[in-house]
Amino acid sequence: RAMAAGEQQSRDYLERHGLPALFHRLAALLLYHRPERPRQFLIQTLEAVRAARRGGAAMPAVLDEADVETMFRMMDAAGRGFVTALETLGLMRWEGSCNPGSIRQSCRPQQHRIAVVA
Repeated sequence: RAMAAGEQQSRDYLERHGLPALFHRLAALLLYHRPERPRQFLIQTLEAVRAARRGGAAMPAVLDEADVETMFRMMDAAGRGFVTALETLGLMRWEGSCNPGSIRQSCRPQQHRIAVVA
């Protein structure tokens, strides 16, 4: 079905001002933190975004550094100190015993097949 001209103009407006990304970020922050006063939280977050865009502060983040480190350790099951792009996307899993520091002879990668549907 063809998109109405007004609907396309609305989408263009939102994209031009970067609003879909902002709304997505705000929703993610709101759901992650689940504050008691969500409206006040959103106001404070928008003020922090404004300050960050002016160069006065860091952009509000959903995860802090400790959260990211924990996630990395969970993804790096083999203890290699790195995670491949396929592992990051969840397209590769490790079979066998993959204890950090072990020789891991029984630890081998298993790739998942990806089907592209047009």
